[in-house]
Amino acid sequence: MDPSIHEKVAAALSNIGFPAPSNFIQTMLMKDGYFVGWKFRYAGGHTVLSADSGTMELFDGQGKLLKAA
Repeated sequence: MDPSIHEKVAAALSNIGFPAPSNFIQTMLMKDGYFVGWKFRYAGGHTVLSADSGTMELFDGQGKLLKAA
C-alpha cells in the first residue's frame, strides 16, 4: 500500500531533521480556476506539492525554502 500524502510530507520533513507534524492544515491551490497543487501548513512551516510536476517544496516558518524534491 502506498503511503498517504501526509505520510510522504512527514517523511520528507524527517529526512531534513524536522519533527513529524501532529496535524496539517491542507489547502487546495488554484490558478485561473485550475487545480495546481496542495499546500500543507503545520507548526514550523509549510510544504507545497505541485500537481503537474509532483515537486515537493519544504519551507520553514519564515518562508525560506529548505528543500525541493
